[in-house]
Amino acid sequence: MAKKTEKESTPQIENTSHEIEKKEDINNKTIVRSHHDSQPNKPSSSEPVPTNESNDLINTVIKGRYRIESRIGNGGMCNVYRATDLLLEAAGVANPFVAIKALQNEFINQPDAAKVLIHEAQTTQKLSHPNIIRVYDFGIDKKVYYIVMEYLDGETLDVVIQRSRPHGLPYKRAIPLLDQMMSRSLMRIKMA
Repeated sequence: MAKKTEKESTPQIENTSHEIEKKEDINNKTIVRSHHDSQPNKPSSSEPVPTNESNDLINTVIKGRYRIESRIGNGGMCNVYRATDLLLEAAGVANPFVAIKALQNEFINQPDAAKVLIHEAQTTQKLSHPNIIRVYDFGIDKKVYYIVMEYLDGETLDVVIQRSRPHGLPYKRAIPLLDQMMSRSLMRIKMA
């Protein structure tokens, strides 16, 4: 799983006491997120990821609770969507957004693909670390295998690197990112 890196001017989605950057990996894209701003929660400014596939889950309500709004990422077996948690929205929570990772249609009838997704959710739920995204729920609803995760607004590590070309990331910016990646890698080794 992955987290995002936010630009310094990008608002934070949640307030925490951590003065560190958090990173996660949504569909193999590392995302870094800074926790030093305490601005109000806002919906994502990220553009939905353009694909040639149909957006068949957009406006779908999963488990009677999560309304899918837009696709924000995709990978080999799954698409990642931004969704509204209708229960949190009804309770008046300022930031009712979650990320939903759903198995793509072509993998629904492949039992091993569903097992991999569910195993990922179970393994991630056992972990507790600032650099690993939280998993809230997982399951199957109307042939949609899904994981409900913490939603983070920001940019992928790919974008951070591209923006730093041609000179590369400054040393002071690169070291915290590398530290986060190593921390996450060590955590996975310990869980294996």
